[in-house]
Amino acid sequence: NDINNGYGGKYVYLKPLCELTADNGCMLPISDIEVVVQAKSEESAAADEDVVAFDLAKGAGGMFRYLKLKRDGEHVIMQSEL
Repeated sequence: NDINNGYGGKYVYLKPLCELTADNGCMLPISDIEVVVQAKSEESAAADEDVVAFDLAKGAGGMFRYLKLKRDGEHVIMQSEL
């Protein structure tokens, strides 16, 4: 589903992807998801974080919204809802 539905802007969808590391090993599963809302278009991540590198509210105006994904190797998210 379009997560920008009703807010204007671009169509934005989330879908799970399987990512491989440089040596073709599997990345650790996602253990935590944080929604980041900020006034500036910028991302920064610690070594154990991935940042969804595009604004989830693209074209809708207002604040910028990103997802930060943590992968700690101990906990696994099996499902989520918006």
